[in-house]
Amino acid sequence: MPLRDLTAKEEAFVQAFMAGGSKSDAYRAAYSADRMTPRDVAKEANTVWNREPVRARVAQLKEEVADRNCVTHDAVVGMLLETY
Repeated sequence: MPLRDLTAKEEAFVQAFMAGGSKSDAYRAAYSADRMTPRDVAKEANTVWNREPVRARVAQLKEEVADRNCVTHDAVVGMLLETY
């Protein structure tokens, strides 16, 4: 079964998480949490995190980051040889 699209808030949660925040920080960035206790924020952040489309999007973005940052041994040696 195909995954549903993320809501705007779910995508904001994912983007905040990928920017280096914790799940709770990502929840605060994406949702209105001003009046929530830290415990409630953590609980709701885990609820969002456990949604399959959210986890799939995080996995997709992590794979894209890994692909962009892939450097091989040969590439490093080649850059060093060009430099010296």
